[in-house]
Amino acid sequence: VARKNRSVSPPKLNYRDLPALTMRMGECFGRYEEDAKLAGISTGGGGGGSGSGYGGGMVAGSTAPSGAKSKRASSAKPSTPAPPAPAMPSSMPTPVLSADMSAPSMEMAQEAPASSGAPDREEKSESKEDAQIAADDDLPADEYEDWGAAIYLSNDDSMSLSSAQRVMFAIDSFLPLPVEHIRPHELLNYFSFDTAEVEDGHDFSILPAVERDPRQEGVYSLALSVSGRPVTKQTRRNAAVTFVIDRSGSMSDEGRMEYLKRGLRKSVSELKDGDMVHLVLFDHEVCTPVENFVVGRDDMAQLKQAIDALEPMGATDVHLGLSTGYALADRSYQGHHSNRVVLITDALTNTGETDEGMIAMISRYYDTRRIRLSGVGVGRDFNDSLLDSLTEAGKGAYVFLGSEAEVDAVFGGRFISLIETVAMDVHFRLHLPASLRMNVFYGEESSVYKEDVQAIHYFANTSQLFLSDLVARGGAIRPQDDIMVTIEYEDPETADELVEEYAFRLGEVMEIDPYNVRKARLVMTFIDMLAVMAARDYPQSYGYSAGSWVDEEAYYLCEEGKGELAKQAESTGDDPEVRRVLQLWEKYCSRYELVRRPVKRDTLHKRTPGWPGATPETVR
Repeated sequence: VARKNRSVSPPKLNYRDLPALTMRMGECFGRYEEDAKLAGISTGGGGGGSGSGYGGGMVAGSTAPSGAKSKRASSAKPSTPAPPAPAMPSSMPTPVLSADMSAPSMEMAQEAPASSGAPDREEKSESKEDAQIAADDDLPADEYEDWGAAIYLSNDDSMSLSSAQRVMFAIDSFLPLPVEHIRPHELLNYFSFDTAEVEDGHDFSILPAVERDPRQEGVYSLALSVSGRPVTKQTRRNAAVTFVIDRSGSMSDEGRMEYLKRGLRKSVSELKDGDMVHLVLFDHEVCTPVENFVVGRDDMAQLKQAIDALEPMGATDVHLGLSTGYALADRSYQGHHSNRVVLITDALTNTGETDEGMIAMISRYYDTRRIRLSGVGVGRDFNDSLLDSLTEAGKGAYVFLGSEAEVDAVFGGRFISLIETVAMDVHFRLHLPASLRMNVFYGEESSVYKEDVQAIHYFANTSQLFLSDLVARGGAIRPQDDIMVTIEYEDPETADELVEEYAFRLGEVMEIDPYNVRKARLVMTFIDMLAVMAARDYPQSYGYSAGSWVDEEAYYLCEEGKGELAKQAESTGDDPEVRRVLQLWEKYCSRYELVRRPVKRDTLHKRTPGWPGATPETVR
């Protein structure tokens, strides 16, 4: 597909086309000045804009979905302004979504823009004959019918890394590790793999690698390393970012608020002229101290002042904060920008709407209006289930801040990945020859039917490894056979439907260094062993330090695992990430110690003569 040149910087915006800045420092922080000791903070506004008024901490005049089936025109070009969202009835003063939205939201999520020459993305099902490639006459027959299948694969969104970050936090802190927190595809893709350079005019590249599995006869491991088009601060689109910030009382624990503020300060340096920023704060109420801040036009000191003023207090109403943030992002939608809501929270919602399904409906709806979501979790006990549901419904990024290093990475060098995408509604499809069938896929979803695998958004400067085990008919790969990968997606700037196809001759793939396969096997071995250990019952008592878990069987399982990882590491060279995996296993296992048994005392030493009453009568 012919593509436009993306290597040049986007055209500079005319700031007069952007809405005026509105500051509400006094309204948002004034009610807490005495408790939070914020009396010295300026409460003045800037920019001359009036914005929407707020009453009682709630948005007045905000817009939110009413259940109508209208959506932002998916085929609209960047210069096309967004149509207004359906107005909230006057009897509903807050942007809270109702249950009757579920039906239209689901319908709208299935819609896709039409484009001449584009593949039919409304396809709902495929026959088994269409999903398979007919077997060659010279191949041996067997009882399986899925040889040569064309399989849709998904590893979730390419910036969903919270499982890996939380697992490492638990290991480093000697915390209990619930098995449900271990999502293998996120852990695998937290680590880096070799990739191919993305060619000009393309949005993706694929580097294949294949190697026989030494543990299984006739089985080969296939690693497809997918990389997205690189994007820099200069070449990325301008962003319209709505930060939805949890300032409830629970954010005072474990330095969560300091992590949040550190990240926001870090992100300021990653913004560029023309970016628009909104700050929405929530506890049991909601307020917007900064609206329509434009980098390069407005005084950066005002944005930093609002960040510095953040203090935790109050209860937690995630639904209110998120729906308010989305409504603000929707009414200030910028057609030239990447429009994104970034939710930063421990997600310990305890007031207002607390049902996860109801809250997730907000994300699903606004994703159809081309407003994307990134979730950032903080705190050792943050609600993983809620944030996972929100970002699953909104097809968004989801990360966890477990250390200052992770904070600096997410809001520093990786900030582009948090706010920009290179492809929307992506489907990956692997076409196998009749000589191969899939045995195991180590990702999140796989199916020969497209509707069974949710489309994902592919974030800028990210990569993914699709790892699978394939069974070769006859016990060996035929070098003359081909595999093909089809990538169907929507252009995030033009909404055009595009397809990229990559075909590889297996004989040539087998000549490529299988390093990605070996490293991925090692990481998956670590993940599988970690899941086995996490599924064990906790000891009757345990602590948060080395040697504080008494479990003899776990101790010896750890020793076996250590040997297996060391053996696999021999074929991976001096990779620092491999060393990190080995260190993580060593650190996790250091919590266990052997049961302390009584030691028999050595009595062979010379003794002084004893008293008569201390010796048996037969000896006297």
